[in-house]
Amino acid sequence: MYSKAGSLKIKGLIKRDELISPYLTIKAGGRVSWFITPETIEDIFEIVSFANNEGYDWLVLGNGSKLLISDKGFNGIVIYTRNLRDIVLDGEEMILYGGVPTGEATRLAVKSKLSGLEPLVGIPGTIGGAVVMNAGTAYGSIGNLVKSVEYINGEGLLTVKNTPYFGYRDSEFKNRKVLITRVLLRLNSSSSEEIDERLKSSILLRKNQPKFPRQFGSVFKNPQGASAGKLIEDAGFKGFVYNKVQVSPVHANFILNFGESADDIYYVLRLIQERVFEFFNILLEPEVIIVGF
Repeated sequence: MYSKAGSLKIKGLIKRDELISPYLTIKAGGRVSWFITPETIEDIFEIVSFANNEGYDWLVLGNGSKLLISDKGFNGIVIYTRNLRDIVLDGEEMILYGGVPTGEATRLAVKSKLSGLEPLVGIPGTIGGAVVMNAGTAYGSIGNLVKSVEYINGEGLLTVKNTPYFGYRDSEFKNRKVLITRVLLRLNSSSSEEIDERLKSSILLRKNQPKFPRQFGSVFKNPQGASAGKLIEDAGFKGFVYNKVQVSPVHANFILNFGESADDIYYVLRLIQERVFEFFNILLEPEVIIVGF
């Protein structure tokens, strides 16, 4: 069964003029011109080729936990990786498609007595997004485990990068036009007891974090030697409310959304940046990807 729209023909699903908010954890944002859910990597080649031939911009959507799209929407193609979630386990190595949820990968690793992914427990997202953002905690990040990354670039070329660069909430794939297709991780055999202890430590880190269904967590990166949450709190924003957007009264680096306006959320993010810079001469860098403002 194929879906077809104009010159684009794929096995996946094609939608036009789709409201993006239901697909994002913050539950805000306008409509996108094309919303495409590929079923295969071959579909992605077709989508990127179509985008380049027709002059459309494109972006990747995984779990939607770090993406903010404006109320006016996005006049381009959103590639939704939900169905690209195969996993192959070979000894201590795990090959994951980019759309695999981080929680699913962590559960399989734990079940297989493989250690390394424990710091990702409780982090919403997909493996592709986790690699791009180098997701993790004080106990470790996914970049520490990556042996190689296969991706499709903006020209539609498939590339494999061995031992890519990773930094704090950063990678060589960030701010580039890429779609992570597959990732090879190297994990370590361990006992169930040792893995359980690491899981408990990671869970404790998140014990006091907000758990609101419409939120952004860790909105800003921690500047070197400082805590973004503490800076935001010291600037007077903990519990701050603007229209139906609130800075969490529990943790100031979390944004809670009680409405539908992405523009209001963006206003709060910019206001926090400006005030923190004014008070402390530190420009906070968003972890959230911001589109259309």
